Amino acid sequence: MQPAKKMPTHDILVATPLTEKEKEQGVKPFWTKIGAAWSLPDGSGYSLVLQALPLDGRMVMKVPTAKEDDRPDPRDDPRYGQSDYQTRSNGR
Repeated sequence: MQPAKKMPTHDILVATPLTEKEKEQGVKPFWTKIGAAWSLPDGSGYSLVLQALPLDGRMVMKVPTAKEDDRPDPRDDPRYGQSDYQTRSNGR
């Protein structure tokens, strides 16, 4: 019998870069989850699993606060055009 897999202790996120104009207008960056982290049993660090790497090399590791289903859908971000996925499938 294998031990139950533990949920990650942290999410690893990257923010969309904003232009100076967007910053002045108070636009908030859109955060994308790119991985997860688990605390090591002895508390000396973390085990990381990354599914992507940011182009600018900056990542944030945060304690998960919401279920993935509760996070905003990037396809709803007005800064991006309507995707082929939305036009072909009429939504999600």
